[in-house]
Amino acid sequence: MMSKNIINSGRVINLKILKLKLFQETACYKKPFAFKVAESYPLPPYSTMIGMFHKILGAGLNEYHPMDISIQGNYESIFSNYQNLRMFKGKDQVTAMPRNVHQLLNVNLVIHMKSDDETVDKIYENIINGKETFTLGRNEDLVRVDEVKIITEPKKVYNQFINTYNAYVPVELTDEEVGRN
Repeated sequence: MMSKNIINSGRVINLKILKLKLFQETACYKKPFAFKVAESYPLPPYSTMIGMFHKILGAGLNEYHPMDISIQGNYESIFSNYQNLRMFKGKDQVTAMPRNVHQLLNVNLVIHMKSDDETVDKIYENIINGKETFTLGRNEDLVRVDEVKIITEPKKVYNQFINTYNAYVPVELTDEEVGRN
């Protein structure tokens, strides 16, 4: 599939973007320094999405494909799951500690990923012809792909719009009026 390109100031800008609509019945995108309670981010972090795309690509250990990602989504509710955490303290010492794991229920995600044509095409083909299940977050957090398509047409960008999903927005794109917590 060929992508359409635009020449802007003598530069060619690739407009091929992969759009995914994903669903997870439950998910935990664990915050790294939450020890007593496994807290979850409300959306998967960029690094988690990039990891999923590299797994779908079958990328090697030192292989990296640069990509720009947009993550939007929402969830129905959050609940705590009581689990036993096992820790290895030596060759033969294993300790267990109970802890709560925050999990998101009925997660809907809209992901846009822009990369070079070859990377976008390979991810698309591997999703369409996938022979394995996809996970996002923990290994037990399965992903259902509800829609996958390649967008090659530019869309008009408006200064104001209403987004019905939560999203990560770079600080430099926000107004002074928007709370920056």
